[in-house]
Amino acid sequence: MEEAATTSEQMRGQALEIFQAALRAVDPIEAVIRYVKLVDDALQIGERLFEFKDYERILLVGSGKAGAPMA
Repeated sequence: MEEAATTSEQMRGQALEIFQAALRAVDPIEAVIRYVKLVDDALQIGERLFEFKDYERILLVGSGKAGAPMA
């Protein structure tokens, strides 16, 4: 019976790790940290690079449930 309890505890721990990884994957703050970078005088979003010299001003627009945390 002890072996079954250990296996059950291990499965519970693995399920919790999977759940926490799923939450991190959809966390808006984590997404911004992962995909938005300041590179010299440019803003990199994913693969695209936006050089500040090419723009007079930058406006940030957000909508939906994740709009505020991502801003």
